[in-house]
Amino acid sequence: MTRDCACNLEHPRRRIVLTGGPGAGKTAVLELVRQSLCRHVTVLPESAGIVFGGGFPRRDNVGVKQAAQRAIYHVQRELESAAEAEGVNIVLCDRGCVDGAAYWIGVEDFWTALGTTREALLARYDVVVHLRVPGAANGYGHQNPLRVESVAEALVSLTVSWNTSASPATPTSGAVNVGWIGFVRSRAAKGPPSWVQV
Repeated sequence: MTRDCACNLEHPRRRIVLTGGPGAGKTAVLELVRQSLCRHVTVLPESAGIVFGGGFPRRDNVGVKQAAQRAIYHVQRELESAAEAEGVNIVLCDRGCVDGAAYWIGVEDFWTALGTTREALLARYDVVVHLRVPGAANGYGHQNPLRVESVAEALVSLTVSWNTSASPATPTSGAVNVGWIGFVRSRAAKGPPSWVQV
């Protein structure tokens, strides 16, 4: 449910990702956003939830795990394309195309397997917000039946795929400056991305 608004202006298109490990609160935050924002904003569901909730197999097999990540990637791309085809101005994503690299296993890398590059996928997004996963003592659990990761697995960050540092104060050289909770990375019109505290 989105709220109607009186604005009839054309707004620049933006694609925003809310990412983080399982149980970080992405889906809950986006549901609150969905209920609060107007028709210019759409919130996409998590593509992994669509894939696994639709019955895609989860097996302890390299080929099956790779097939799942390829499926999730393609569902994500098409969800983003569908939202933009509807003419919405701001697309909020529950994870992005880059996230699959954190779950990829095998000899061939994620980017090569999908016929793309990390840089091309990073360029798809205007803002990335990265939420930290709570530990077991702070609420991480298995209330979601699609969440199969242990606390230890969930605490492994997505820094591999987004190439972020542990602190917004010290982003890694050449990184996509993804913000940890309380910070966002916004793509500047010119020059390198900068940190913005929210």
